[in-house]
Amino acid sequence: MDKLFEDRQRQFWILHTLGWLGFAIAAYLGALFQEMRNAYLLVVALDAYAGWLLSLPLRYLFQRVWNWKPAVMVLTVLVSAFILALLWSVIKNFNYWQI
Repeated sequence: MDKLFEDRQRQFWILHTLGWLGFAIAAYLGALFQEMRNAYLLVVALDAYAGWLLSLPLRYLFQRVWNWKPAVMVLTVLVSAFILALLWSVIKNFNYWQI
């Protein structure tokens, strides 16, 4: 198990993927309890994939701003996360209404 997480690059990809897989599982289980139609599995998969793709640039942005002044860093992180969340919400709504 130690070899799995000794490389920071590998650690990021594993945790990033597991986080979005966890989102997909939780969203699908929630849909089961709400008795959504079976096509909702596709919606959940597309939402998780879109989130996985959209959140990748945040890693590189956060690495770049890590040594900035705290106020500028926090503002940059919050604004970028907010913009990404807006974009992801649009994609999620599109997936929900089109499938």
